[in-house]
Amino acid sequence: EWASRSVVGFMNDKKNFLVFCGNPGLGKTYLCAALTEWAFESFNSFRYWKESDLLKRVRSSIEDYKGDYLEILKLLIDDDLVFIDDVGSTGLNDWRKEIFFDAIDERYNSMKPTVIKNNFHPRVYSRIFAKENVIIEMNDGIDQRLN
Repeated sequence: EWASRSVVGFMNDKKNFLVFCGNPGLGKTYLCAALTEWAFESFNSFRYWKESDLLKRVRSSIEDYKGDYLEILKLLIDDDLVFIDDVGSTGLNDWRKEIFFDAIDERYNSMKPTVIKNNFHPRVYSRIFAKENVIIEMNDGIDQRLN
């Protein structure tokens, strides 16, 4: 019930972050997919990224932007709403941390709503877990992929 109220509050406020975190297989991706109709109805533009695809796109365009990845990153995440899925699932080296932090920092500072689904501990980035964001932790339960 608390999680439902929190998600509805995020949907009504349309700013900050909605973060689904927890163990694999508990339905985080399903919950993100359930927000699709709301996204179509509520925003002029929204985009869905798997973290690995976003990182690949940034890496492949660095040459075109003469090494300035921030310009392409801003273009890739400038929609009214952005979903970033599977954060942390590819491992976090220094380059990935920097890109991801810059993406989160850009969204955070512009106060644009962002839905993040991750598998890492909440201490990774303080901006994601700031008090004004909605955090839904799903650590207990049965892996739905195993049923």
